[in-house]
Amino acid sequence: MQAVLRRCTIPSAAPEQREPYSFGRFRLHFQSRMLQQDDCPITLSGSEFALLKIFVNNPMRTLTRERLLELLHGPEYDGTDRGIDVQV
Repeated sequence: MQAVLRRCTIPSAAPEQREPYSFGRFRLHFQSRMLQQDDCPITLSGSEFALLKIFVNNPMRTLTRERLLELLHGPEYDGTDRGIDVQV
């Protein structure tokens, strides 16, 4: 029951107030939750954006599957750790 409730958290209504992050030919816009390559927008799902945000916030760090799942879903996530493979 708690696992289901954790997955149903309502995202904050206020957009994140942060400057876009650039890497290579890409630019990640936190406020609009959009990725841009050169001048072409790339549509991201909510989980894709969340995962990319984790990578941006943890540069040059090795993140285990367990740590990625913890950062995405919280420390009490009880799903399989292989589920993250598809998103990555």
